[in-house]
Amino acid sequence: MAIDLKKKKGRPAKKKNNDFATPEDLFAAKNELIADLEARLDSAYKDQEQMLSELDRNINMMKYHCQQVEVNTGEITQEDIAYCTNLMNRIMKHKFEYKPKSFEE
Repeated sequence: MAIDLKKKKGRPAKKKNNDFATPEDLFAAKNELIADLEARLDSAYKDQEQMLSELDRNINMMKYHCQQVEVNTGEITQEDIAYCTNLMNRIMKHKFEYKPKSFEE
């Protein structure tokens, strides 16, 4: 069995990059970043409007439900209110909570 006595090389030398970004490239990158942030902000406003309208709808349904319970039973208990608030919480989470993308899509 022979032993290799040659010195092994270390990591390869770094490549020098003399290409600096031009002011035009920086300006274009800044404009692209601003456009992306404006699009994301617009999307966030639309999501907020949708969430607020859904919240109003659920509050009105909760009021109606409590009125119907009172008409049919003559009283509203803490359990009735707890049911309504828990239901509204579950509906809002289902519609607006983050859902990771599945691998099947």
